Amino acid sequence: MSPSRINDSEVRNRALWNLLAAPSVCLPTVLGAAALAMALIFGNPGGMPGTFGIAGVALGIGWAAWQWLTQSRQLKETAREQLQSGAEREHRSYLRRLQRRLRKDKDPRTNEIVKQLKDLRSRLGRVGVIGGGGRSDAATEIRDDARALYRSAIASLERTLQHHHAAAEMTTLELREQLLSARESLIEELRQSVVHLAATLDHLQASALEPGRQSEELSRMRDELRMGLDVARNVEQRMDRLDQDFNVHESPQPRSTR
Repeated sequence: MSPSRINDSEVRNRALWNLLAAPSVCLPTVLGAAALAMALIFGNPGGMPGTFGIAGVALGIGWAAWQWLTQSRQLKETAREQLQSGAEREHRSYLRRLQRRLRKDKDPRTNEIVKQLKDLRSRLGRVGVIGGGGRSDAATEIRDDARALYRSAIASLERTLQHHHAAAEMTTLELREQLLSARESLIEELRQSVVHLAATLDHLQASALEPGRQSEELSRMRDELRMGLDVARNVEQRMDRLDQDFNVHESPQPRSTR
């Protein structure tokens, strides 16, 4: 349900695909291969069509190899940007679907939480938490913890919807009320973890605006993330117990993005 990281293998494969699909590589290779095939069909591979075909294939392959040797970093950067852009579009589509599904619980709080998460997703991208590179170990730690908190909030929001469905299916009023009461409490705690994530991004943006306060803001970010992750872990543990107590099973959900 939550966004995952783009790994180096995906980046390399996309970069190679972009390179091989480029007209400067694709056209001479394809035309050369076609000419060589015709020469072989007519039994004259040493003639003009065959020579043209071999030259075209060699030109395409040679140009691709040269580009990879000299421009591989730029090709990979472009590929990573394409993958991140595609993942962002897919994840935003997932959030829209989640928001539509959450309308069924008729609880304005869950709808508000998913709206906040959509806004936070945009902020995470702007400050470099999504798709950005850390300039220090501390920045990497902050970025990883912020991602973890965001992923936890998304997963917990999904589970509140499962609890709503489970309660709707119950025929025993007392059990239904117990499950809904526990869900109410968990939604409030989930809201708190989202508040901590928002506060972390506030401090992150403040540190960028005032470099002299980076050490102070870093400490505040760590505190906010620690509190947010503590709340998130508590929510996850309580949800696990709730699932066991009321026999709530995870239902198949549409694949989300990175």
